[in-house]
Amino acid sequence: MQIVRDDSLVARRKKIGTVTSLLGIGIIAGGMVFTWVAPNKDVPEQLLLYVPLLPLLLGVILSNIGVHFSNRWGRTPRPDEILDKSLKGLSREYKLYHFALPAPHVLLSPGGPVVLVIKYEGGKYSVEDGKWRQGFSLMRLLSFMGREGLGNPSKDADYQVE
Repeated sequence: MQIVRDDSLVARRKKIGTVTSLLGIGIIAGGMVFTWVAPNKDVPEQLLLYVPLLPLLLGVILSNIGVHFSNRWGRTPRPDEILDKSLKGLSREYKLYHFALPAPHVLLSPGGPVVLVIKYEGGKYSVEDGKWRQGFSLMRLLSFMGREGLGNPSKDADYQVE
């Protein structure tokens, strides 16, 4: 099987994850420093009340974006690498494209193209009437920030085929 991957896209998104995570943490830290230093200065009280909220909000948003990108693009093995390993026994007639076509993962086979939807999730899932559900677990509850939701893989595949 031949594999085509846009490595520059992977590296760029990994860097975005690192930078936005660190930037978010830095902004939150800057807001904390302001709240410690400002009361010793001649700063209006309304400013002391509202200024720390903006860095906190912005920092949390940027950190969440960074965690999402880092989980998807910075973690090893990435979902595309797991897919490569899973399909490695296919003959040379197959060609796997990662991030090089409009759909993220496409397998060109002798029978035609196949769009693959990859979700980096664990646990038990069920499908009833076209609705996907994930079972409850304490780990899922504790790690809700930064996790990509399961969504509806069937609809995702239909959208990617279009």
